[in-house]
Amino acid sequence: IFADNHHAKRQARQFATVMQGLAKRYHVTRYNAVGHSYGGNIIFDYLTAQVPQRAQINKFVTIGSTYPGLTTQQL
Repeated sequence: IFADNHHAKRQARQFATVMQGLAKRYHVTRYNAVGHSYGGNIIFDYLTAQVPQRAQINKFVTIGSTYPGLTTQQL
């Protein structure tokens, strides 16, 4: 599902599909997320997108993510 790793916003929509499946199939209501490099960007875009989120995030850790287009103040 994440074969094309150069479009974080597109992958964030795909991640939303994954999270909906986890909520429906396994009744996931809360989760922690760890993203490395571009994975951190994907999770960040998912969390800040205007998409319904069935599960609530507890903690979000990112390692080596760049957040293209955002300033430190915006983060």
